[in-house]
Amino acid sequence: RIMTCGAGTAASLTSYGIKPDLTPPMIYSAEGLREELAAVDLVGRRVLRLRSTLAGTLLTDALLERGAIVDDVILYRNQYITYPDMPEFDIVFFASASAVDAFMTQFDVNVLSGKFTLAIGAPTAQTLEKYGVRCDCVADKATVPGAIDALARSFMQSSDNQSS
Repeated sequence: RIMTCGAGTAASLTSYGIKPDLTPPMIYSAEGLREELAAVDLVGRRVLRLRSTLAGTLLTDALLERGAIVDDVILYRNQYITYPDMPEFDIVFFASASAVDAFMTQFDVNVLSGKFTLAIGAPTAQTLEKYGVRCDCVADKATVPGAIDALARSFMQSSDNQSS
């Protein structure tokens, strides 16, 4: 059986002909998957958890609490790419909490002053808040299409308010 935390991972697996058995319907995260697993009997089931170095142990802990035997395997390491200059922009889209951390290690938070800030979901918005940045827009559905829809709605509301 295959579980994924998000729609992106599910779509990637599907492209290889593998259909996940469980993906949270709205909260694409370890928290969302933990909620979905609340009703699943995992006692004695062996679970191989594949993750990055940045993924926390929340999901592993939840699986263990449900009685699973868990092999928690770090499959890859996230590495920041360094850029010498910040390109000009009006809107910034943060697609993950780790993207926020990577941005903040390279650029001063003041670069975001006066810029429209879009977060793919609540964990990303919370990471921005940790740096003192309040998001202008947070996607309801933590996917790229969900973020684009949220951005479009935000700009439509803004133009409606300006024309009133």
